[in-house]
Amino acid sequence: MTIQETEQKYLEQFAQIDDEFDKYTWMMYLAGKLPQAAEELHRDENLLKDCQSKVWFTMTMENGRVRIQADSDTLIIKGLLTMMTELLDNRTPGEIRQHDILLFRRLDVESVLNDARKAGMNLGVNQLEAHYLAGGNVDLSLIHISEPTRLQLI
Repeated sequence: MTIQETEQKYLEQFAQIDDEFDKYTWMMYLAGKLPQAAEELHRDENLLKDCQSKVWFTMTMENGRVRIQADSDTLIIKGLLTMMTELLDNRTPGEIRQHDILLFRRLDVESVLNDARKAGMNLGVNQLEAHYLAGGNVDLSLIHISEPTRLQLI
């Protein structure tokens, strides 16, 4: 499934849910689909800073493909990470460069979050966009890729 098809799948699923509680439940359901994180992911250097929840995230290159590992200590955030992982994991940089990933903005996930979670989600997404996704446009301008080191992005 392409990035665009995956994004559309999530948009359609979310649009079919009218009740706010059911949206929250759906996000927690997605948490169970997040691939099991390797133990070494849970290091301080992989933590996103200033989030209410603990969120660990890495992006590496393996055999010419972007590999993502992510985890959180809260189900709702794990649900968001599940979507991000399905969108971007095991894709080539060229595949990712071709798309503006707007899923989280289009989903209106904030409608099911309290104020603290909204602020944390926005902070986390902004950190990921700024640090890993080149300003929010998933334009992976790769400086150095040496397997299996961490991606270094502009």
